[in-house]
Amino acid sequence: MLFNINESYVNNVKDLKKEYYNGEPFPCIVLDNFLEGNILKDIEPSLYNAFNNISWREEGSFWAQVKKKWAQDPTTLPFAAGAALLFLNSNKTVDFLHKLTGLTDLVEDAEYNGGGVHCSSSGGSLGIHHDFNYHPRTNMHRRVNVLLYLNKEWEDTWEGELELWNKERTQCIKKVKPVFNRAVIFNITDTAYHGFPSPLKCPEGTNRFSLATYYYTPDRPEEEKSPPHTSVFFKTP
Repeated sequence: MLFNINESYVNNVKDLKKEYYNGEPFPCIVLDNFLEGNILKDIEPSLYNAFNNISWREEGSFWAQVKKKWAQDPTTLPFAAGAALLFLNSNKTVDFLHKLTGLTDLVEDAEYNGGGVHCSSSGGSLGIHHDFNYHPRTNMHRRVNVLLYLNKEWEDTWEGELELWNKERTQCIKKVKPVFNRAVIFNITDTAYHGFPSPLKCPEGTNRFSLATYYYTPDRPEEEKSPPHTSVFFKTP
């Protein structure tokens, strides 16, 4: 196998589960050096080298500050990036997520709907929001996000930290710098507010890259249910 999850995380997943459910402002965890694999180092440079040949999809909205590109088909990406996405959807990763989150009926999204490689350039941003709640084809409930950052040299002054906000949308509780091989895993509900709202200040030609994979269950607790919706963005203080 080209990739593996860091062995220390696999061996200590019971302790990590406690940390996950004690996460603030909602169940979450940040895991550095998440993946192991010889081609891990090739992902970021390969995305830069193939940038103009990737079929990027684009999204933009002025008031919500959504300015990003993404590519969700692993077969159209450079080999290392595509292989990493496939691994994040593998039985090995899903089994780890079962144990970490306690959601034993969690399943991967083979279509990478809304996921894949995410890319934001200078001026890019992602307003604070909560995510869409149903898979558009299967109608399964979206429950968990995994974000894996790919940026080997990311300066603090460039901003781009992932922000996790409280359910009242009055305060950012946690910030996560998007550095290489750092994974952020968190539960998805209608009060799991997150984003990176400040426009990136990285130099022209520099990109904020991440891999994003989403996981679903056939049902969810009644108190978490709501009518189907797309991602919903909010203005924050």
